[in-house]
Amino acid sequence: MQTVRIADHGSARRRIRELADRIAGGVQRRSSRLREAARYAMNQNVSVAYWWRGRRNFGDEFTSLLVEHIVGARPVHVDDMPQGYSGPVLLGVGSILQHREGRGLIVWDSGLIGADRFVKSPPTEIRAVRGPLTRQLLLEQGLTCPEVFGDPALLYPRFYRPIELVRGAALGLVPHLVDKSDPQLLRLSALEGTSVIDVQQHPHTVIQQICACQAVASSSLHGLIIAQAYGIPAVWVDFSADVLGGGFKFHDFFQSIGAEAGNALQVNSKTTVAQLLDEARCWPIDLDLDGLMRAFPAIERRRSVE
Repeated sequence: MQTVRIADHGSARRRIRELADRIAGGVQRRSSRLREAARYAMNQNVSVAYWWRGRRNFGDEFTSLLVEHIVGARPVHVDDMPQGYSGPVLLGVGSILQHREGRGLIVWDSGLIGADRFVKSPPTEIRAVRGPLTRQLLLEQGLTCPEVFGDPALLYPRFYRPIELVRGAALGLVPHLVDKSDPQLLRLSALEGTSVIDVQQHPHTVIQQICACQAVASSSLHGLIIAQAYGIPAVWVDFSADVLGGGFKFHDFFQSIGAEAGNALQVNSKTTVAQLLDEARCWPIDLDLDGLMRAFPAIERRRSVE
């Protein structure tokens, strides 16, 4: 028995070393890709942008996807640029205006996360913002901000349509990241006619799954935005009080499209699938989407490293 244990331990050590080697190799390959991206960016007219890259969330990936569709090449994330880069940086989709500071920031439809947030330094140019609430906060900071509104994800149907759509559940449940293990979400997900749509999938997968539903109930802002963009009835819900901002970004978006959405439906132990289906709707989008597209900046690199 002792010999067997020693052999097992040796095998385990080999497996651990193999795993460590694979991890190290993956890190090395990623570092190599980043260096190549930076070298490419320093020698080509490419777009440099910022989007949130913390925990994966499909809504945060629309900046990269939209820039690729519009200019024909995927942008380089500013954090992958060499230290000292001082060229233009696009801020696009998401509640990210409070994240960045420094020269060269060009805002195209970004928003703030809450009414108590502010930009750290004046952007070089503000082309558009997510909604009137964000604009008001920027004006209170003494910044110039045009009355051009809208979340760029509303434009995505111009570039991508699901193919071979197969009808799925009657009600898609689209929880924010912080709600993925909420007890009320889990209760509803166990009922007939529902399915949970994971926002940590690729955006095209999320879009496909939303479009396969009769309606969606979402505590994710981009779950609601994509549903509206593709004509799927939706209802804004709160599974918990854990989503940052106290509803600010939701009201900012709804005001941008001219909708009176009220407040989120509070999901509790008595909430039924039938109730959520009944509450779901498509809001008219009273927004100049062509103007939103025209506001997209010319963000080809104009300066490199000082």
